[in-house]
Amino acid sequence: MAFNKLLGNDTSKEILLNSLKEGRLSHSYIFSGPSGVGKKLFAIEFAKLINCNIDLKDRQEDCNCSSCSKIEKMIHPDVILLEYEGEKTIKVDQVRSDLEEKVFLSPFESHYKIFILDDAERMNINAQNAFLKTLEEPPTDSVIILVTQSINFIIPTIKSRCQIINFSHIEDNDIKSMLLENPSIDEKNIETAVKLSRGSIGKALNLDKEQIDFRNSVTKKLNSIRPDKPTEIFSLYEMVGLDSKDINPDHLKYVFGIISDWLRDLILIKIKFESNSIVNDSMYTELAEYASGKSLGSLLKKQGQLESSWHGITVLNANRKLAFEDLMIKLSA
Repeated sequence: MAFNKLLGNDTSKEILLNSLKEGRLSHSYIFSGPSGVGKKLFAIEFAKLINCNIDLKDRQEDCNCSSCSKIEKMIHPDVILLEYEGEKTIKVDQVRSDLEEKVFLSPFESHYKIFILDDAERMNINAQNAFLKTLEEPPTDSVIILVTQSINFIIPTIKSRCQIINFSHIEDNDIKSMLLENPSIDEKNIETAVKLSRGSIGKALNLDKEQIDFRNSVTKKLNSIRPDKPTEIFSLYEMVGLDSKDINPDHLKYVFGIISDWLRDLILIKIKFESNSIVNDSMYTELAEYASGKSLGSLLKKQGQLESSWHGITVLNANRKLAFEDLMIKLSA
């Protein structure tokens, strides 16, 4: 994908393009912003621009030069993407072996060696201090890009030596245009997917028909649970898949997110927001009927109960089954 075709964040694009046009390329950047807005993709596409074999003013929108093609396939010897999936922290030995020891080597075939460190906020303090030494005397033919969604976890001395490029959520219309070209999402579900994405390209692309149908089924079930129908509560527990001993933490978070969106919609309906303001707008009539029998105070109380239940399960290690059943009984009242 051409750099200028990347979705959203036009100001960030302009800053980076101008730095190349005016010969003001920084040796270190921080790409900071929410998860799923395309920061890593921006970093890769920017690496293409930096090391492209064709002069910037003569470049076509989609460049297929040998350098850009290799970076696209992530086989370019001078563009190194550092990802540490499955690890909670990035340690000092990893920074030294994967970056510090290589950053001063001359490029093999391009103008610059480019290092892209994803989730840079996961560097522990020792790793950040080791990385700082590299930034204090940066090599002239290397560019380092730190990608982070939590810049506050980056120590100030690193931030002061990097050019910070801020990224923001993508506009709904841009995400909708992208989803209209995606065959994995039914057109009837696109409006829902746009709202659920909350400005994140990554979230939007991960919302296929099956996931949206699952959300709709759970929301309808939540609307139907009653304190005098305990079997409905137990069936909901099975429906969301929390009866498994090996429940994925991400799935647990996903389920609680669905419940949170349901309560949020009910509260917005109660305070007279229009249907286009709620996530589950296709069920506006059913939700409005449910909300009509509840007070705003009771709905806000349920939201607090949801937060307490989440804290109990994830922080206090409460029994998941008992905590969830207790939450459903409270929510059904």
